[in-house]
Amino acid sequence: MQRDPPPKLVKFSKDYIREFVDYRRRFLLNKAREILTENDYHNTVTMGKEEIRDGVVEDYDDNDAELDSFDLPKCSISDTANKLIALVRETMDESVAVATKFSPEPNTDDENAIKTIGLLRPILYKSAREMFSLFLAIIPSSHGREVAHVPRTAGVVHNDCVFLANHCLTLGIEY
Repeated sequence: MQRDPPPKLVKFSKDYIREFVDYRRRFLLNKAREILTENDYHNTVTMGKEEIRDGVVEDYDDNDAELDSFDLPKCSISDTANKLIALVRETMDESVAVATKFSPEPNTDDENAIKTIGLLRPILYKSAREMFSLFLAIIPSSHGREVAHVPRTAGVVHNDCVFLANHCLTLGIEY
């Protein structure tokens, strides 16, 4: 006689950590997709640092002169890109928090669970990278016609790409 398959609760309890890791990844990517599809792309915010012109700028700070190459020039970016970067930073902060909270300790009873929860850190990092890929897939396809015919939209998309590239550079240094 064939055995009955194990109940769903038994199967879930054996793989609950892996299920949590998959759920967290799906949740974050769906949140990023909602930001990219449901926000009004035409709303902009001003970001960056004012450049020195003729030696006089009110916002300029001489103390950070060695880091000027990492500064983003002052420009208008979409509110969508700003919210996406906030979500990426939250994801990366969560990844760092998981790394410090669940460090493997020798002789633990549930060593397999600690190794599995250790998967959460690279999955969160990968999810943050995939959020940028979502931007590259969704924004040009949903606003391609406007980018081709409206110069302001083309400028906002360009500024968003520069803004995201700048944050990719600094995220690598920061995390």
